[in-house]
Amino acid sequence: MTIVLPPGVASETAHITYALEGSFGSHGDYVQATPNVTSYEMPLSVEGQLAGRVLIVAWIAGCQTRTFDMKATALRNRRVNLDCTPLPPVTLSGRIQPFAPIAGKPAELVVWYEASWECNFLGWMDCMVPQYQVETAAPGDEGTFQIQLPDFASDPVTNSFKTPPGMVGDFRFVVRDPKTWNPTAVLEPELADFRGFGGTVKALSSYPADLVFTPNFNSR
Repeated sequence: MTIVLPPGVASETAHITYALEGSFGSHGDYVQATPNVTSYEMPLSVEGQLAGRVLIVAWIAGCQTRTFDMKATALRNRRVNLDCTPLPPVTLSGRIQPFAPIAGKPAELVVWYEASWECNFLGWMDCMVPQYQVETAAPGDEGTFQIQLPDFASDPVTNSFKTPPGMVGDFRFVVRDPKTWNPTAVLEPELADFRGFGGTVKALSSYPADLVFTPNFNSR
């Protein structure tokens, strides 16, 4: 089937996860993001067996999350058209402290969204949590940074998975070498109110100014 992207979006930021259900059980995968395309192709069968049910999660930078739960036989022309309802970003201004162990070395801050709620939507009990990159930034000389995060706490789809707590998903902040992509440290918010499971950052609609992050070099 073909998943048609909305016009004017950055196709390389698309995150599309799917699950196919049928006589073969449940089979899940994701679509490889590619720049400068207008659509993506995904299978509707597993080893020659047509799926009976198709579940899809689609997110594109700047847009609200979309989900689909449908019968494969009901797909008209085997096409799904995505639209883009804007999702305003949340600004987070942070500071790495202490920054001395990182200062003077090539460093890039990468933020990953850990979409734990997708496991529930796709019906996977034993699930490797889907995660995708949402932002990158270069820390300043004193370890300061400012980034724009998707407001998943206000996204109607992700917000509907707030129960149990944490299902909306969290952000993981990683400092890495920009050339080799080798991780240097995982950043954890100093204030417990903003810390998720395993040192992640809770997905919220606002953050305090100058939020302090502690580098954890043992979680690389």
